[in-house]
Amino acid sequence: MVGFEYAVLTAFGVPRFAWRFMGLKEATRILQAMFAVTAVILAARVVAGMYLRELPAAQYALIPIGINGLNFLLGFLGISGVRALRRTIVERASVQRLQRSSPIRTPTLLIGA
Repeated sequence: MVGFEYAVLTAFGVPRFAWRFMGLKEATRILQAMFAVTAVILAARVVAGMYLRELPAAQYALIPIGINGLNFLLGFLGISGVRALRRTIVERASVQRLQRSSPIRTPTLLIGA
């Protein structure tokens, strides 16, 4: 399942996103990829459940439907959350670096247009 998810995320181009520039466009692409993964896995689970219902041991091999929902939610939050955290850390460090290297500020009053 993890290998399939990575293949779909790669097909959607998620690993090629720059971590430093995580935005709404990238979050939407990650959401689409996770939705596609969840839809395929859910469809496979439903189809397998129909055909394997007669086998007594099959109930232990099927992934519960609720786990697919959790996989979608946690996968999306994990992938986008780590990237958003990385962006926040880089931007905060950049602002702090600029504040330390800026020259001494002189108060200025502008008069007129």
